[in-house]
Amino acid sequence: MPVDAAVELGRRAIYHAAFRDCASGGTVSVYHVTEDGWTKVRGDDVTELHYKYYPDAAMHPSTGTPLLS
Repeated sequence: MPVDAAVELGRRAIYHAAFRDCASGGTVSVYHVTEDGWTKVRGDDVTELHYKYYPDAAMHPSTGTPLLS
């Protein structure tokens, strides 16, 4: 997997966990670890990522499925 794809996968996974955990600190920090050490790739605010990934609130998985009438 390319590093940029792995970073985005990790970023989304951490976002989803942090969004549901009010004690997480509200920050998504992603590090790239190699045999030579580590590098901080990025740090993002959970709220900013929420609006990036789900600009329409109805798209968020926590909204559930509407009841049929």
